[in-house]
Amino acid sequence: MSKENPTSFEDLETKELYRSAVEDFAAAVDEADKGKKKVLLAALVEAGVEWSDYVAQHPEVVPEKPVYQPTPNQTVETVEPLEGFPEEEVAVVQAPVQVQVQQPIAQNDQPYLIRMTRDNLVFETRGYRFTKDHPYALVSAKDAQFILSKEDGFRQAFPAELDEFYERAK
Repeated sequence: MSKENPTSFEDLETKELYRSAVEDFAAAVDEADKGKKKVLLAALVEAGVEWSDYVAQHPEVVPEKPVYQPTPNQTVETVEPLEGFPEEEVAVVQAPVQVQVQQPIAQNDQPYLIRMTRDNLVFETRGYRFTKDHPYALVSAKDAQFILSKEDGFRQAFPAELDEFYERAK
């Protein structure tokens, strides 16, 4: 094997791939393709062989479970396993938990891009004028809240659509 702890067929040496394809899984491989790793991998795929099949026949490639070592500020307590579960030592780690939640902050001083979607030729509200030829306006956060919640035929717009609208209007 090319790797001490292989985790896929790609990690195996070509010699082991060929041996496994022929002996373990009876995959159709020509002896002429003995040294061609890609051909051997393809033969295993065509035969429907997966890495888990190889591991089942070669338990020596199963990685050892890491042993948990708590950090100095953690406390470890050993508990009895639940009935019906394997009798392995189970460690419950109690560590201080630090959760940082960032609350979204309203940007009330930034304008919002609003588009009129109604069929009016002209519509004025809260000091803003929307027309069929100029259906977009930058409005304050307070006015955007009012227009979008109280007036029909308005929605928040994307800057890209504003550019596209005025490009087509040229």
